[in-house]
Amino acid sequence: MNTVGAMLRRLKVVNPNAVPRPTGIQLAAAATGVVIDRFTMDGGDQASSFGINLTTGSARVADAAISGVATGVGVTSTSTAAGVAVQGGSIQASLTGIGLGATTAPAVADVTVSGPGNAGTGIDLANSSGAQVTSSSVSDFSRGIGTTNTSTAAGPDITDAVVTRVGREGISLGPTDGARVTTPQITGTDTATSAGIQLYRATAAVLDRVSHFSYGVATNFADTGAGPRIVSP
Repeated sequence: MNTVGAMLRRLKVVNPNAVPRPTGIQLAAAATGVVIDRFTMDGGDQASSFGINLTTGSARVADAAISGVATGVGVTSTSTAAGVAVQGGSIQASLTGIGLGATTAPAVADVTVSGPGNAGTGIDLANSSGAQVTSSSVSDFSRGIGTTNTSTAAGPDITDAVVTRVGREGISLGPTDGARVTTPQITGTDTATSAGIQLYRATAAVLDRVSHFSYGVATNFADTGAGPRIVSP
């Protein structure tokens, strides 16, 4: 689908015959300003399946109900598109709930994302710049919300996130700059070497509140950047 400014409402996709690698909605690169409202999909738990693949386009995804997929909502890993937003709804995925690639100022708000257990990433900030994550819930992944370990982009602003039953990292900030993590609730599974908030080499981060991890807040041993400001530990 490559129509600029298109609106898709109440579409439903199911996969009762276990068709391999199903994709519910896929945008062409030129598709921007798309609105996807109340999309429903059950991918039948197929590997490499996609709920919504924005490729390098952009859309506002509102109140989706996506389950049985590998990736719920994602973009091409190198996409720098602006205008990507996921608001409300629920996503159940085995690999990545929401993947943001290298998008510019993406927004995720009021979304519930659940995974398979100790695998995958709930909200993969990847190399995105200036992401806004607000009042979203992530559970049952290896990583709850995180960037890559090589991203030097502007850090995310994560507010009122609830991250539970994550085995490795609750929130991971990579080497981003100026990230803010405000009033999170982060609970792990008491797994050895796990971290509630993994700073890695993030600079000038502001953060608080974690529990049930091997390390509450951790940074990389080689980190020489500006240290974090920790509020209400």
